Amino acid sequence: RETPPARVLAAHQADSEPQGKGPRGPPSTSGTALEGPKVLVFDLFTGMGGCWHALNSLKIPPGEPSLIKMIMFETDRAARALLTSKAKDDPSLQLSEEPDSKGERGSVLALADNDFALLKSILDQHKTVEHVLFAGGSPCQGFSRASSNPKGVGDDRSALIWVFHALPKTAASHPGDRATVAVILENVVMHVTEIQDNITKLLGITPQVANANFWAASDRDRNFWSSYPS
Repeated sequence: RETPPARVLAAHQADSEPQGKGPRGPPSTSGTALEGPKVLVFDLFTGMGGCWHALNSLKIPPGEPSLIKMIMFETDRAARALLTSKAKDDPSLQLSEEPDSKGERGSVLALADNDFALLKSILDQHKTVEHVLFAGGSPCQGFSRASSNPKGVGDDRSALIWVFHALPKTAASHPGDRATVAVILENVVMHVTEIQDNITKLLGITPQVANANFWAASDRDRNFWSSYPS
């Protein structure tokens, strides 16, 4: 299932033309009450809420009028405390409390356990959704050039990158779900190019490199694999 252009996230831009073979173009919200979200964002490895900040910087924060709902997945206790405060009294933000098979709350693996039962359940509960985005930056310790002994996907943390292929693939093939599906994955420029190339081949997306110094006091190149046109 092909993905419409990036401005599908700006749902109020009803006059934009879709690209690819998505089932329909960006949803219109002109004169429409918030009866249900049109865009569902799975924010994986949320951290301090970078995806939320990104949507706000684009002036399409979750809620009205964007009709975006965001479900955040994070296991770190300090980050969860911050996210809990952010999501308080905001129905467009949801911090996952679901444990994975090892009992860890907020784990992205909860979405994949039991043949993706939680993911499928969430999709079934959001019948109004026309576009689904899986976004986040998976752990980079096994890939980073800064590591003294990087193990690639042999590092259990970095091995979690597989969810950025498995979750969108499952969502796109879910019976009865007509929503288009997209991915935005952030990670380091990898010390082993073969691993980076394999990720590119698996996702079918060529990464774009951007330096963090555009947005923060940090000089770090990052790869972005994005379904949306740059």
